[in-house]
Parts: sequence; structure tokens; C-alpha cells
Amino acid sequence: RERETLSKVMIALDDRVSDENPADLENIGNLALELGVELADGAPAEGPAAVAMWLFDGSVENLPGGYDKGELSPNSPVKALKSF
Repeated sequence: RERETLSKVMIALDDRVSDENPADLENIGNLALELGVELADGAPAEGPAAVAMWLFDGSVENLPGGYDKGELSPNSPVKALKSF
């Protein structure tokens, strides 16, 4: 099941219209949640999508929700995670 969901994440990332398209972010975020991403309390709704983009799409320059690509950045999507 996880392989299938991961495949869906990869396809959704490739098929997205833009990095800010709400429908794309919702789809990618829902798939990330299905993979087991759990958000920390108070994390923006874009957190799961930002985590998926950060983990699986190295071409992204700007992550949704104001997140930075740097793992050690104070605005890293890692901060949105409760568990994964």
C-alpha cells in the first residue's frame, strides 16, 4: 500500500499545475498524510504538501506555506512534522 501511495505522490508532484495551486497542494498534502505524515499542532495546512515537495521533488525553489528548503532552516518543513 505504501508503494502505491508513494507512486501517487510522485505522479501528483509531476502533474501539478504550479507549486501554489490550491487543488494540487490539497491532493499532494492528502497523499502525504496517507503516507503517514502527521502535522505538529499549529502547523500550516500546506505542511504535508511542503514535506512531500521537500522530500521528493528537488526541483522546487519555493515551498508552500512559507517553508524553506534548508533542513536546518528555522522555516524548514521538518518543523511542521509531528511524526513521519
